[in-house]
Amino acid sequence: MKEKTNISLELLLLNDLLRTKVIDKEIYDRAVAKINNTVVQAA
Repeated sequence: MKEKTNISLELLLLNDLLRTKVIDKEIYDRAVAKINNTVVQAA
């Protein structure tokens, strides 16, 4: 459960960074894809 919480927090942080224009959409998409890939490998 802790890993799921950490991933949720990472996604929230990425969303905030994208919304405040600290990162652009390309970086956001790559980071989300990496998180999703990590989740699939852990399953």
